[in-house]
Amino acid sequence: MDDVLIFDVLLIRGGIRRPDMLYPPADLHSLRKLLEVINDSSYDSLKKDCLVYILLKWFQDGREAEFAEERCIPPQFVSLADAYWHLDTGIHVEVRPTLSVMASLTLCSRKQSQYYQMHDSIGTMPPRLCRHSLCPRTHPP
Repeated sequence: MDDVLIFDVLLIRGGIRRPDMLYPPADLHSLRKLLEVINDSSYDSLKKDCLVYILLKWFQDGREAEFAEERCIPPQFVSLADAYWHLDTGIHVEVRPTLSVMASLTLCSRKQSQYYQMHDSIGTMPPRLCRHSLCPRTHPP
């Protein structure tokens, strides 16, 4: 991604200009500035909390879990923030299917005709638009 971290992308999406000047923070003053900018961003409070969660995760001492609990961040957002952090750090972890993925697979197996209809529609998309692991390619690109 051209040396752009996912955290940088998240900051940009929140209306923060030049995230590379703010992140990663070099000292306590820089961290405070970054937290102020996140607080003033266009994101809602949940997304702001997720950004702070990602920053806390860098300490690798569990304080992000306490923060998530205190701020009532839903587990699916915690999982997504963890995934973003792992992608930015390059730390590889084992990925397991979530209940929502399993539920969608069950739903697809129950309604095969709808699934195949959806699959045919997705199969006609250009390859770069169809990256979902649950979408096997039966049509040549």
